[in-house]
Amino acid sequence: MKKRKKIWAIVCAVILALSGIVYAPEGNVSAASYDSLTYTSLGTGIAYSYVSNTLTGLGNPELLDAGQTMQFAFSADNKEIAVTIDGADAASHPAIITIGAAIVKLNPTKLSDNAYTYLVISSSTGKAEVVIKRGNPAGGGQVPSSGSSTDPQPSSPGGEVNPPQTTAGIPDASSLPKKAVGLNPQVKTDTATLDNSVLLAWASAMAQGTPDYDASVYTYNAYVYKNGNRVSKVCNVTNGCILGGLSAGTYSFSVAAVNAMGEGPESDKQTVTITGYSLDYTPKAEYNGPKIPDGFSITSADATFQANVPQEEQKNKLWLAWAASNASPEAPGYDTTVTGYNVYVFNAETGKPYRRVHVDGIGSNTAILESVSAGKYVAFVTAENASGESGMAAPGLTLPSSVEIKGETYDNAQDFDYPDQPGLPLGLVISGADDGVGNGFTVAWSREADLAGVQINVFVDGVCVKAGANNGPDPSYHETRLKPGTYEVSVTMQYISNQVESVPFTKTITVTGEGTNTPEEMADATYSKYEKPGPVEPPTSDIDVPTIPDQGGDDNKPDAPTTPNPGGDTDIPTTQNSGDNTDVPATQKPGDTPNNVTTQPSNTPGTTTVNSEDKTSGVNVSVGKVTVKKATKKIKSNKSKISLKKVKGATGYKIQISTSKKFKKVLMTKNVKKASVTLKNKKLKNKKKLYARAKAYKVVAGKTYEGKWSKAKKIKIKK
Repeated sequence: MKKRKKIWAIVCAVILALSGIVYAPEGNVSAASYDSLTYTSLGTGIAYSYVSNTLTGLGNPELLDAGQTMQFAFSADNKEIAVTIDGADAASHPAIITIGAAIVKLNPTKLSDNAYTYLVISSSTGKAEVVIKRGNPAGGGQVPSSGSSTDPQPSSPGGEVNPPQTTAGIPDASSLPKKAVGLNPQVKTDTATLDNSVLLAWASAMAQGTPDYDASVYTYNAYVYKNGNRVSKVCNVTNGCILGGLSAGTYSFSVAAVNAMGEGPESDKQTVTITGYSLDYTPKAEYNGPKIPDGFSITSADATFQANVPQEEQKNKLWLAWAASNASPEAPGYDTTVTGYNVYVFNAETGKPYRRVHVDGIGSNTAILESVSAGKYVAFVTAENASGESGMAAPGLTLPSSVEIKGETYDNAQDFDYPDQPGLPLGLVISGADDGVGNGFTVAWSREADLAGVQINVFVDGVCVKAGANNGPDPSYHETRLKPGTYEVSVTMQYISNQVESVPFTKTITVTGEGTNTPEEMADATYSKYEKPGPVEPPTSDIDVPTIPDQGGDDNKPDAPTTPNPGGDTDIPTTQNSGDNTDVPATQKPGDTPNNVTTQPSNTPGTTTVNSEDKTSGVNVSVGKVTVKKATKKIKSNKSKISLKKVKGATGYKIQISTSKKFKKVLMTKNVKKASVTLKNKKLKNKKKLYARAKAYKVVAGKTYEGKWSKAKKIKIKK
């Protein structure tokens, strides 16, 4: 009974720690966070900046004086200024200190606790919208008495002296830690459920004053099992965590303490059923980076946020936030080695990856995704450092685990291996006739936008009409060639060095004026679209390709079982390659790359070319040949419908379209999951003769194997 009480106390402590963490979205300006106070920019009509004094005393009102305020300075016409708070005139609001010609001063202690405050600053030049958050509206937590990272740390019980440290900052140890005990995975309480995640808590040996205290233990590792097989190892789960990114199903978990001598025995496995969605994703075999971040929140899903932010502003946008890893030394996720974060977003209805977003900097704790296609999503966040990536953090028990995004439907999903993208320019706006533009349309951005090494591209109905719209001196681009009508205008940011492009910001506008051209007639020939390389093709694809036993080098799958030599020798015997004259070493140490395996540079981690003669693993990966059953396209369309004969066991298919039957000039290459798809590319338009071919591929143990190309199929062109 005592053990159960101890475990539940740990669980409750972790829940309270996570639900009380500060989080809020960050917009066009750098987020300022003082204890429980944060803000985000929504509007881009007026460029503004935060110029407040440091509010180190927010959690202690007696330390605040009238001079310590929130001050927003903005660029306006210095004439008519209007300020509202939560839709009402702000002049009489107790938090307002001063409303000037170009500055608004607030006293943050007068803002409502555990609530969002919606501030709008308007002038004839536009408006600036700011959501200020104090406390924890989503979790119902209270403003902490002090959250400053400079607060003195509590002393050890009984005046104990901290244990001696090694040069690496790790306590000394003379033996391995004891077996971990008391693991109690949680996926729900009486009132809340965790989807696609689990809360792990146990009797930590790191808690001073407890019977199990071990001064040498500095962290824990968690192990995830499914169907008796180890799925993943997650390092640095100190003090418990909410571990996300788990597809719905039944799992077993264990933990092991770690000290300077190494890892102690795993705890007894505990089984629990994960609820939520089926995710089409294979976790890494080992997450060996920093601690898992705290306080992750899908802010867009919070009811208070939805009620206070205009519905139009919420369309096709996803706000995500978490506690910065350097926010508080007392938080479970505190880790100063963090260099940035990765956000993973899944389509909840299909389970497929939708987008990965990298957020740079240890103090960064938010991501706002623009042009998110309408639908339902789940999301997770990891931290990264020089050693690798942390496990996936998920929303807490009291927070929504998914969000429904409203707005337009876009075909802009990307797999998680897509390279990091540039962010959209600061202050980006698209304006047409409905916005007062009398002739054509205008794209504008802030003069403060960082455009080093990037170009701004402008699209109309999917056709790039201007590549490098930022080449001129003005922070705007005005287009007058387009004939009157209604169009979908998109803007992207693109790296000049490698052509990787951001997801577009899109707006439907009306164009008036004297223009006479169609988007196709305005196409910019200098625009070059980024094409992600597909899986590497094996040199001999008509022979069954074997996999190689995992020897610790693959971080996408758990270690494959191997048969040790008699006597415990860890060297792995191999046979000679029977198809050539190259000798293969009789032994090979774990972690070495086999001599007959060549890893090629690729944007797809784990893609490997394997000599098809190798039989060391005893496992063959056979990739069947595809047949293109049907291929059609309308002459004036930029879309082609392709239907393939399914290959049993295939992970997906690579499709190419060319003007040559021998594919000397390939117009497009696309990796798809389904056998019947519609491919879109502007290069297909008005082509009278086209051919399609395809090949299947399989992903096995983190490596990709491809079959042979199908015969070329002539695409039937329709009028």
